[in-house]
Amino acid sequence: MKKLILATLAGFVALIFVINVCVKAATVITPRFDQSKSDQVTTLKITTLSTMLADKGIGEWGYAALIEVDGYKILFDTGNKPKTVLENALDLNIDLSDVEDVFLSHNHSDHTGGLLMLRHHLKQKNSKALSRIHVAEGIFSKRVNTENDMLILKDSLESDGVIFIIHKQQEALFPGVWVTGPIPRLHDERNWSGNSQIETPNGPIEDRIPEDQSMAINTAKGMVLISGCGHAGIINTLEYI
Repeated sequence: MKKLILATLAGFVALIFVINVCVKAATVITPRFDQSKSDQVTTLKITTLSTMLADKGIGEWGYAALIEVDGYKILFDTGNKPKTVLENALDLNIDLSDVEDVFLSHNHSDHTGGLLMLRHHLKQKNSKALSRIHVAEGIFSKRVNTENDMLILKDSLESDGVIFIIHKQQEALFPGVWVTGPIPRLHDERNWSGNSQIETPNGPIEDRIPEDQSMAINTAKGMVLISGCGHAGIINTLEYI
């Protein structure tokens, strides 16, 4: 049995659970780093920069967090309104200009809305700020009856020198830090997408947000799971990890 700490960081609330899960055999993915026992992280700090619940700064329906782990930094999602994360970081005396990696959990605007503003502001101090954006396969899929803002962001940011790293499967981002990539839907998960559909060569299908991805961090106290809205379903995410 291995302890798992679950941080469900939805746009409206953050919940922490500690549970026990059985560790089962899984497909071995060749990581960017050697994943040995020494890849257990020693320091981890998560600072929320966008959420409905705010004692200081701006509250909104959205989510963003700065993740600091063993000297690495990554911005997990970018909030909803263009200036929320930027202004909350200033209020908290946090300098985001040295953050070069962004993790986007999925395409919805309450998790991506601050990306363009943040890049334009922070690059004035560091040209590499937010220059690598980690997304899962399917995030740029064309939607029917609704706009996929990521298609517009992609063109604008790539023309500014930003690169999108598309994860098709689980992969080590930093030592002890993993991204899931798209999560298999072994258990049905209703996403309440309304009329939203995705265009495919075989016609439109329901938009189940196939690009939904989470982050897992290996600590001495257990595995920390960070999820955006968890559109893939928490049970699916837990089993995949």
